[in-house]
Amino acid sequence: MATATEQLRAELDAAGLGDLADMVWSLYREGREFDYIYQQILESATYQDRFSGLISLREKDLSAGMSEGQYLQMERAMLGQLQQSGFGGSPFATQQYIGSIIGNNVSLEEFQSRVQMAQAAATTVPADVRRELRERYGVGVNNLVEYYMDTDLTEQTLLRQQQAAALAAQYERFQTMEIGTAAVESVAGQLTQDAGAAINAQEQMAGLGTLGAGLSAQERLEGAFGLNDTINRQRRARTAAFKGGGVAAATEEGLAGLGAAGTR
Repeated sequence: MATATEQLRAELDAAGLGDLADMVWSLYREGREFDYIYQQILESATYQDRFSGLISLREKDLSAGMSEGQYLQMERAMLGQLQQSGFGGSPFATQQYIGSIIGNNVSLEEFQSRVQMAQAAATTVPADVRRELRERYGVGVNNLVEYYMDTDLTEQTLLRQQQAAALAAQYERFQTMEIGTAAVESVAGQLTQDAGAAINAQEQMAGLGTLGAGLSAQERLEGAFGLNDTINRQRRARTAAFKGGGVAAATEEGLAGLGAAGTR
């Protein structure tokens, strides 16, 4: 059976405070009150290093009564998320880094969302979208986690950038005109779909064709999603020409001027 000292040390070890066992036991033997012993623990360098995120939340009055046990549970969940997403070997999968994340008032749900975006950028996003992320935002293989965990960038900003990179890649597959970052972000901000939908926007981009000739790249990209009045009018006129038997009418004899299907 474990002695009282051994039991105390085991409990402190579980919280990452094993170095304080001798001090706590000594104070207990001196007959110190629990509140006094607890205060000495809180003021120790060991505690402040181990629970840096919790201390930061308390200083900002954002801890909402979080206990050390709840902090450790959240820390384990975040480290587990990094491990499951393939970032377990990164320099960010540490207690110190997770402490800074928690200390910035990042919830577990937001953390998971950010890790998932980083994982997608590293694995499932097409190569040309990753290229756009790198060239437009400096997001590369070596700084994915750091970038998506930057709390100066909101989740909304990160999603818009990911969507903008996807739209830029799609645009440049079908169009020769280059498009600037501000322009593609503007279009991304007008869309309600998520980044995954933007990545699969091939139909919209392919359907743009020569519509909007002479317009800017941003206007043409807007037109691909029905967000440009000029291109919308051109699209309606083209559709009406096909339906009404215009110059490019599609009839039973085939496209006018080209002969029926299978005759050439």
